[in-house]
Amino acid sequence: MHRVPWSWPMQRCGSSGPKGGTWRCRVKRGASRRSWGQCTWSFGGSHATGRRSADRESIELLLAATQVLFDLSRLVMVDQVQENLQTYMQGILALLQRLAPNAASSELLQELCGLLAMWLSRYGEVLEAFVGRSVEAVWSLLIKLDESTEHDALVISAIAVLSSVSCQEWQASPFKDPTVLAAICERVVLPNLKLRASDLELFQDDLQEYIARDVEGNDIQTRRWAAIDLVRSLRRRHDKETCEFVVTCIQRVLRETVADPRSAAICKHACIHLVISMAGSTGGQSIQSPGGLATEFFKEQLGPELLAVQAPPQGTSVEAVLFKAACLKFLTVLRNILPAELMLGVLPVLPLLLQAEHPLLHSYAAICANVLTTVQERVHEPGALPLWRPRYRREQLGPMLLQMIPTMLQILVEGRSIPKNTHLIRALLAWLNFLGPTVPPELVVKILQSLTQLVRALPSSGSGHAEFVHLLFGSLALALKAHSTAGSTAVVFPMVEQLWVSQVEDLLPYCYQIMGLMLDLGHSPVPLYGELLPKILAPDLWQAPGKVPGLVRLLRAFFAKVDFFRSVLQPAMGEIFARFQQALGNRQSASAAVGLLCAAFRFLPFELYCNHFQVQLHHSFGADGVG
Repeated sequence: MHRVPWSWPMQRCGSSGPKGGTWRCRVKRGASRRSWGQCTWSFGGSHATGRRSADRESIELLLAATQVLFDLSRLVMVDQVQENLQTYMQGILALLQRLAPNAASSELLQELCGLLAMWLSRYGEVLEAFVGRSVEAVWSLLIKLDESTEHDALVISAIAVLSSVSCQEWQASPFKDPTVLAAICERVVLPNLKLRASDLELFQDDLQEYIARDVEGNDIQTRRWAAIDLVRSLRRRHDKETCEFVVTCIQRVLRETVADPRSAAICKHACIHLVISMAGSTGGQSIQSPGGLATEFFKEQLGPELLAVQAPPQGTSVEAVLFKAACLKFLTVLRNILPAELMLGVLPVLPLLLQAEHPLLHSYAAICANVLTTVQERVHEPGALPLWRPRYRREQLGPMLLQMIPTMLQILVEGRSIPKNTHLIRALLAWLNFLGPTVPPELVVKILQSLTQLVRALPSSGSGHAEFVHLLFGSLALALKAHSTAGSTAVVFPMVEQLWVSQVEDLLPYCYQIMGLMLDLGHSPVPLYGELLPKILAPDLWQAPGKVPGLVRLLRAFFAKVDFFRSVLQPAMGEIFARFQQALGNRQSASAAVGLLCAAFRFLPFELYCNHFQVQLHHSFGADGVG
């Protein structure tokens, strides 16, 4: 057996890596004298014969050598590696096939799979001869692994190798064999899409984290994500064959589990994600329905289940809840692919699911109704450039959204969902933005009453959950804009006074923004605003950059109402421009300071600030400015 290059196995802790960095491996002093190729040969052979178990020193050396080899070939495969590629690959494949995955060897196997996936994706021209054996070695490893969580990282790395091979064109691709595709769908993809005991535990113990992984894209390092990525990689070169095996696999699984409702729900959940991974596939034009496989699957399997809901689900089993939530996720993820008629047919079910007792169902119903308001479609008109416009009009979604808003408010006020559920309040914000002035005035008052009640509860419960607070005040602002009347202002103003008196630091910037908005809406200003002007010009308030945009927004509203506030603005001009200079001196608030100056020039008559004009221009454009 040829020895590997003499230089790289001797890298030690602290030695310089590429471009002055340090190697991320740690090699023991005694073990570093042995070459990685020799260790792989001796260890793989002894393990195959079963004469002795793996010694810890060998595994540590192999792990360190694998990490060094990864670093050496990350950017380019150097000549020394190419010259000994046969030796390296023999060792890698022998380890993947013969080394039993356990606590001691799992990290080594994971690093080997990562190295192999990187090589296959970047240096395919020199690894053509090893493609088939690589797939066989990874396959032999995957079938040894169970569904326990300690093997998750290793399974993800092994599936990444298959993805690297499947998305490229090879002279003798192993995926051209129908039996290989069928085995991968049956033994690799589907098992890793199914709900496991750990998923059910997470669902029971931490629902918020479960939702984050399921719909917020936090599942990128999970088995499910790896399996979906593998299917998408297979489609790049073998779309028709993959689609056929997926359809066959789904049909078989659904037939086998029809007698057991619990197993059927779990298997349908896996099939939903399998079809999501095939989104838009037409199986080489063998499927003629708009939306391809996704549309056919929904019509046959999911549509009847959803349309059968005639009342808010109460007290359903865990499996039933997860299955209905997966159906809503299917609609949410594939909203741009599924036909509009199909989506509109499901709308009557969403208000019922929003009333569901379980937080997962009403959260997913809100998310689904939220994203429907954002779907765009491309419109081609003769002689004009293509345009994008909303697929669903207010007349189509409006009745459903107006029916869901009171339910949403009740859930939020009564606390019947996840604490500070950002999905619900984000959906309310999107609905108000979509409906605009079509929201009835009486509903606007009810919205404002509920939202102000939620705001009043924030200081007592802590103003954490910054995203929830931000969306809450955004919804409040949109409700005020929808129908700005004296009645709506009367609902909000006591809440603003309470925030001002309580001086909750995290909420004061929103308080300034809401006060400025109410001034801008054109109602007769109340005397309290005139009393507040000297207080908002206090230098201490302007020291925090986060408060400055809200203060500028409020001052801008004062300037726009100069006819009403002239008597209090004129003596305060010196303080106003002093606050401008203070904000301009801080880079974090400089842009807001410029906005304050522009608002003064736009709304105020020149005689109000003529004595300060030259000085402020000097600060804005001179050496004292931010520049």
